[in-house]
Amino acid sequence: MRHPISIRNMMIIVDVLAGVMAALANPTQFRADLLLFLTQILLLTGTLGAVFHRGRRRVTWAGFSLFGWFYFLLYFAPLFSDRTGMVVPTTRLYAWAFDYLHPLKEVVKLARTRPGITSDYNEMAENFYQAAHLEATLLFSLLGALIAARVVARGASGEHRENVVNSD
Repeated sequence: MRHPISIRNMMIIVDVLAGVMAALANPTQFRADLLLFLTQILLLTGTLGAVFHRGRRRVTWAGFSLFGWFYFLLYFAPLFSDRTGMVVPTTRLYAWAFDYLHPLKEVVKLARTRPGITSDYNEMAENFYQAAHLEATLLFSLLGALIAARVVARGASGEHRENVVNSD
């Protein structure tokens, strides 16, 4: 029985998710920017895989890229900037997670001893939301890859399945 994901690829996924979790635990501008760069590299790699591979790999990369770019553009595209947050359903989940991981009452305590902490808190919140939405982009990409692989495995139609299997 062939497994859909190799151990090497699973380790890459775990490493990326560990980096994302670190960016959520301590959201800095550097981590948010690094995560943005890595997400764009992964999505571009998926796009190249969809263009240059054949058969099942092509379909899997296409699913990865299509789902990933959809979520990425939905949240980060300038044409949605006036509605960002209202369009993406995960925003409320991230607001709850930020409040849970970084409670405001701790900031209020620190503000008594350190003026200017509230602006740091707002910047931290922006970095957290960016990192969280980038994590969602990657998870959505993986979902697209899994759905595409499942569609190929089951075959949308007998003829299509034969063409895909024969081109591997």
